[in-house]
Amino acid sequence: MDFDEMCDVRDAWVSAEVEQVIDGLLGPDQAERADHLFGFRAGHGDLAKALTLVYIAFRDLHADSPEEIAERLQARQLVFSLDRETLVYSLVEPVVRAVRAGRIHRTAWWNIGECYELLLELWVGDRSLLYSPEEIRQDLIELWDVDDEPALDAMVTNKYTPYALLPEDLLKVPTGHLVLITRREEVRGALERGMEEWLLAHPAARAGRPDLVEAARRVRIRRRLDEYLALVPMDNELRESVNRDFLSWDQRLQQFVMALTGFEAWLASQADEDSLYRHQALAALSGIEQEEFQIGGALPTRADLANQPYAAPSWIGDHVVAEGARNWHRRVGPYPVWLTTAETEVHETLLRGLLDKNDRWEFGHFLDDEIMHLALFVPDDCEDGDLRITFTYPLTSIKHAWELLHLGAAGYVRLTILRLNDHGEVGVVGAMAVQLPAELCQVIQTEATRSLRALVGDDMNALQDAFTTYDAAQISINAFELCENAKAEDLLDELTSTPSTGATAEQARFQSATRTAAKARAELSAARLDGREAAALTASLANAIEEKERAREVARGRYQRRTPVEDRLAPLAALLPDDETSFVHLTIVKGDLYAVCLSRQDSHPLVEMYFLRVSVRRLHEVSTAWAPAGLRARAELAHYGPDGLMALRDVAQGIVASVPTGTKRLILSPVSPLDQLPLHAVSLHADHGDACMLDYFDEVVYAPTLRLVSHLSDRRRASRPPVLISHSGAGVPGFKPLIGPELETRALTALYPDATTITEQAATRDAVLQAMTGSSIVNFSGHAFTDSDQWSDGLVLAGTSLGRSLLTSGHVLAHPDLGGVELLTLNACRTSGTGSRTPAVHTLRGIDGAFLARGVRAVVSTLWEIYDPCALIFSILLHASVAMGESPIKGYQRAVGYLRKSGWRNLHFSLEETPESFLQDFLDTHRPQWRAELDVYGTDHLAVWGAFKITGVAW
Repeated sequence: MDFDEMCDVRDAWVSAEVEQVIDGLLGPDQAERADHLFGFRAGHGDLAKALTLVYIAFRDLHADSPEEIAERLQARQLVFSLDRETLVYSLVEPVVRAVRAGRIHRTAWWNIGECYELLLELWVGDRSLLYSPEEIRQDLIELWDVDDEPALDAMVTNKYTPYALLPEDLLKVPTGHLVLITRREEVRGALERGMEEWLLAHPAARAGRPDLVEAARRVRIRRRLDEYLALVPMDNELRESVNRDFLSWDQRLQQFVMALTGFEAWLASQADEDSLYRHQALAALSGIEQEEFQIGGALPTRADLANQPYAAPSWIGDHVVAEGARNWHRRVGPYPVWLTTAETEVHETLLRGLLDKNDRWEFGHFLDDEIMHLALFVPDDCEDGDLRITFTYPLTSIKHAWELLHLGAAGYVRLTILRLNDHGEVGVVGAMAVQLPAELCQVIQTEATRSLRALVGDDMNALQDAFTTYDAAQISINAFELCENAKAEDLLDELTSTPSTGATAEQARFQSATRTAAKARAELSAARLDGREAAALTASLANAIEEKERAREVARGRYQRRTPVEDRLAPLAALLPDDETSFVHLTIVKGDLYAVCLSRQDSHPLVEMYFLRVSVRRLHEVSTAWAPAGLRARAELAHYGPDGLMALRDVAQGIVASVPTGTKRLILSPVSPLDQLPLHAVSLHADHGDACMLDYFDEVVYAPTLRLVSHLSDRRRASRPPVLISHSGAGVPGFKPLIGPELETRALTALYPDATTITEQAATRDAVLQAMTGSSIVNFSGHAFTDSDQWSDGLVLAGTSLGRSLLTSGHVLAHPDLGGVELLTLNACRTSGTGSRTPAVHTLRGIDGAFLARGVRAVVSTLWEIYDPCALIFSILLHASVAMGESPIKGYQRAVGYLRKSGWRNLHFSLEETPESFLQDFLDTHRPQWRAELDVYGTDHLAVWGAFKITGVAW
């Protein structure tokens, strides 16, 4: 191939690269419409346009907002001056969306930095025809943000026609004393032997660059000739002459290589097999679109550090809220992305400092059991040392191994810092691009390549299938595990266990810090409710939360292992109590509601994920209408009108359909807003029939996580007699005295003659918690309080003010241990969930959840306001059933069934005392008008009986 042919091939390649960039980022039609937007400061022609487009992508990589990018384009006169909003809409945002969809269809689409560098070098070569190196150097600084001196020195060496510097073919145009040697036929044969096969396998040949293949051939001949002559005897004078010829040839070769772009220089070299494999594996996933990133604001940009965190995109909320993730990674088009979540003010301050001054990054790595752990160290002066943020890449997963390879090849990561506030809401602090050390990139590329070779070999179709097809079992198992983590925010094993059960020193520290933080929350909530000065308490809480989160990280251990999918299912299923129990997690992913069901069939574990075709927005509307409604209004909503519970019915139907045949016990773990709605009670039929989940299964209970169910099942049983707590609300500002609690306590005292009774002024927080400890059964009757601040929700006890009277979640979580309580009934209004309606981490956040976290096996609570006579009947029947030997779930079913079927309208006669006969005899004696009171409302619809739910281990 002669000089002109090589130049033509390279020109065609450059044109193709430029065309692919323009078409990929704008498309032919959009490119024509946007043609008038480009300025002339960078020159005319398609190369300048393509470079401008990739410059937009390069600034987006560095987390500039579209408005900031448009401002840069205008300031550098890369576009014609027009209003910024039009520029953002017409040019910047279309390019950003295309980049994140992976539509830069060129050889190395996966690395924006490399793409940008290539086009810069081509632009420099084009510009070298008219401008001096000094002028080009200044343009690189002013137009394209190139401020690295070595990079500037390298770029200005690029030439428009590098082949003018390519040394001659030593077999065709030999020079000097090499003429006599290379003309000999035996020498030519030795040099050309095996050449054709070698060239066909060369990287440049695979890339369709015959011009570079010709350059590689000349280099190969030169090296083979050097090896040959080393074996040929010759005098010193001749050898020196030959060496001078070689030196002259090598100097021209070096000039030629420097005139090429870096990508071409790599392509022309004899790349090793691993390098070629990495290139092939990365190129295999070109153009795989990710629709969730095509909307504006899908990937956070840099933020003004003086401002508060702004709202996080929904897909980030899915990870943090619905999946419980704190540090995780993913790919957004060509960008490797890391996301980390600050959970305290101090944590956020440390990360903000890095955003403000990003030259303090330190990295570490560790390979453990086929999991690559990459640690980002944040300088901190605390006694625990630097803050460590760890991102894990399980190398047994094709996706994770490929993402690790991508990270190493790109050489940078786009880091987004989030903030999870005290109410569980997620905000964005800011984002930036972080350069990884070259030695770290080499290590992770080596490990990723090794893993991919083991997983898919040379089959790039298998690699593509891993990203375009989904294994249902793996997705379901992952979803179930994510739900377990997300819904265990304050229900971790470290929290529910105590040091006496064998906790490590790290766990003991976490437990202590947790209780300190809970106490601080309780004190702050009380002060706010009473209008007392809270500045000092706010500071104390911030310090306590900081200590808790630090202790949590230490207790979790340095690294967390992840086992293969097939090895994770059996241990999960083993947590189920038996083969007739199914556990269903409800979760929201990308705005869609799913049910994830874990069960066992013939002792074999089974987990399946079902898409529930129900509008989550509609569920929020139902919850908003349902929550503030009074009893009569709620009864009307329960019927299926336009504002009724049809969406909830559809959810319930989907759950029943997803559970395997033969399931007798159903454990439900809802997600907001379903945690505030009567999922167990809603009718399953559109014809207004009253059959609900309670009719389809022998037992229906709620629980936040299966892990907690297993943990509570193993807790010891208490031996102390029951405790009966009641408070009418008298003396507490804002509450009218109730008459039901006194009568309820009297009835339960008849059932439990040895019970400890704590009533009215004796029912203080400390006295109640002390009495509960070690007791088998606890009943509370009285008022409850709910507030927009979930930490202010609680039970109304004796006190001179609202804040001093409440037993809140904080007080319960600060208590050492309530393990052994088999049944706790919270017979008051709204004791399930929380009054807070903000989207937050999906855990059981109300006071019933706090009691579970402290070890109570089963909690009966209420979803909304309850009618006083119904509350009385429910409690008496439930406890009469338990006192007569039935399990809490059977007692719950008996009490609910009595209300559903208007049992008070029937007289119960039995030779032996039954719960119903006890109820009837007691109320006939102490409240003769009780039947008439129930007839006022009628309790045979869910607006009355559906409020009662049972959570935990009730069997």
